[in-house]
Amino acid sequence: MITFYSFCWSVIISSICIIILILFRRNSRFLLNFNLPTLLFLFLLCMIRMLIPFEFPHFQKIIDSHTYSFIMKPYAILSAHYSYVLSAFIIIWIIGIFYFFYRFCKRIYLSNLYLHNLKKQTSDIAMMILAQIDAHHKLSAFYSESIEVPMVCGLFHSTIYLPTYNYTEKQLYHILLHEYTHYKNRDLWIKCIIQIFCIIFWWNPIVYLLCKNLDDVLELKCDATLAQDFKDEEKISYLETLLYTLRTVQNKQTLYTQKNFLTSAFIKPASENFTKQRFQYLLNGPKKHSHFLNYIGIVLISIFFFSSYYFLLQPSYEAPREELWGPKTTNVIDASNSYLVPKDAHTYFLYYNGNIIDEISAEEVNASFNYYLPIKNQEEK
Repeated sequence: MITFYSFCWSVIISSICIIILILFRRNSRFLLNFNLPTLLFLFLLCMIRMLIPFEFPHFQKIIDSHTYSFIMKPYAILSAHYSYVLSAFIIIWIIGIFYFFYRFCKRIYLSNLYLHNLKKQTSDIAMMILAQIDAHHKLSAFYSESIEVPMVCGLFHSTIYLPTYNYTEKQLYHILLHEYTHYKNRDLWIKCIIQIFCIIFWWNPIVYLLCKNLDDVLELKCDATLAQDFKDEEKISYLETLLYTLRTVQNKQTLYTQKNFLTSAFIKPASENFTKQRFQYLLNGPKKHSHFLNYIGIVLISIFFFSSYYFLLQPSYEAPREELWGPKTTNVIDASNSYLVPKDAHTYFLYYNGNIIDEISAEEVNASFNYYLPIKNQEEK
C-alpha cells in the first residue's frame, strides 16, 4: 500500500542516501578504500527506494510532534479535501513528466541533428585500431574540427567522434579503448535510464545531483576497468593522453558547444577537481583490503535500506490536557487506552479499553492527524 506518508518517507530516505553518495564520491580516500561497487550499489538503492514507496501493515511509526508536524501542517489543514489535493498533485506531476520528457527527446534530436550535419571524415587508422581491440565491433569513428574532446554517442548505432589533434598512435589507442569500454559496458544506456529517472522525479532537485555524480562514477569505473590490464608504464601513458587532451582543449578555440547530449567524453575540461580525482584513482588504485571493506559496506547499506521499510515517519499533534478534559468530558481516546486492529486491507477496528467501539477506514487512518494509535495484530490485542 502506498500512502502520502510512505511516499514522503521514501523521498526523505532516498535524499539522505543521495547526499551520502555525493559526499563519498567526492572523497578520494573513500574511493580508494571502498572501491566503486559500493558506490554503484548505493546509487541503485537510492533509485529503488524512491521508486518503491510502499507501506507495509506492520510499520513501526516514528511520531514527530515538532519539526515534521510543522512541515506537514498544510497537508493536515487540507485533509478534508484529500482526494482533490491528491488529484491536483498527480496531474501536476504527470504534466511535468510529459514536459521534461519532451525536452529530453528534443535534446536528443538536436544532438543527433548537430552530429549528422557535422563536417567530418572517416578515420581509417581509428577503425584499424578498433578492429585490433575487437574484431567484431559495430562502432564507427570520425574526425571533426568541431569536436572538442573524444566521445562516444548513440544508443543504437554508436559512433566515436575524435578531434583533429596530433595524437600519436599510442594515444589514439588509449582513447579508442576508453570509448570502446563505455560502449561495451552500456554506459550510455545507463545514463539514459538515469535521465528517465530524473524525468519521473523532476520536482526533486536532489535527483539531478544523483545524475551528475553517477556520470562521474561511470567515468571512474571505465578507468578502473582499463587499469586492471595496465602495467605501471601503461597507466602513465594513459594519464599522459588525458593530460595532453586537457591541455590541447584549454589552448584551442573550439567550435564545440554543449549541444551534444547523452554522450561519454574522454575527459571533462571544465571539471578540474574530478580530473585530479581520476589521476589519483588511477595512480594509487583501490587498496588491497578494499574488497573486505566493500562487502561490509554493502551489508551495512542493505541493512539500512531494508530497515527503512520497517519504520515510517509521521507527524502528530497532542492537544493540551486541559483542552481534552472539560467539565463534561467522560472519555478520551488515546494511546494509553486504545489501539487499532486490522479487519481487512481497507478497514481497522477501533478498540477502547479492550472493546470494539468503531470501524475506521484505512484511508482515514492514513490521511488524518487524529489517529495516532498503535496498530496490533489479532493475537496481540
